[in-house]
Amino acid sequence: MFGLTPWKKEASGGRELMHPWMNLRNEFRTLFDRLMSPELVPFEPFEWVPENFWALEVKNLEKEVFVRAEVPGFAPGEFELRMFPENPERLYITAEHKVEVKEEEKKEPRFTETSVRRYERMVTLPAAVDPTKAEAKYVNGVLELHLPRVKEAEAMLIPVRT
Repeated sequence: MFGLTPWKKEASGGRELMHPWMNLRNEFRTLFDRLMSPELVPFEPFEWVPENFWALEVKNLEKEVFVRAEVPGFAPGEFELRMFPENPERLYITAEHKVEVKEEEKKEPRFTETSVRRYERMVTLPAAVDPTKAEAKYVNGVLELHLPRVKEAEAMLIPVRT
């Protein structure tokens, strides 16, 4: 009966496919090897990257570079937008929000809890911009930046001769 079960099949392109039970066996073998290893790493390490959870959009338009970032939970005054002269193609967006929560104060406070929410993002701009003429607005958790391009960065049409 077991001889009738195909263990390997040929896929298109000459690749070898494994039977689903073999895939399951290999997964269990990998898990067992991880559990019995000296380092004891049962699962892949999880790397939390906060900038992957909020959308960021950069558009290279004809007259400007448009940046749109979803950054909920901040006030407009908590943002810092920076461009440094040594790296004019980079835009740094940072925001920090602190909230201090105190227990009811009777004679002495028992504990004080501070919550800090921070957002940092570096954006490489697709064209040279003039930061002195930049406009930024923050409405309903969405930060929008309009960065006008400098004249040298605007595209020039090159005619093609026959």
